[in-house]
Amino acid sequence: DAASDGKYILLENTHRSKEEPIGEWRLKRKIDGKREIVYTFPRDFILKPGKSVK
Repeated sequence: DAASDGKYILLENTHRSKEEPIGEWRLKRKIDGKREIVYTFPRDFILKPGKSVK
């Protein structure tokens, strides 16, 4: 999910029991030719079942 103003996104693990290792995933945003914003998750980041990160 993403905010309509582009300020954040929401990642959600909808699985009931499986952890999702998303360490080192990179999120990039570039709107209307403005500078690109890049976020890299920490290497050991795990999204637990039923949890979300914003």
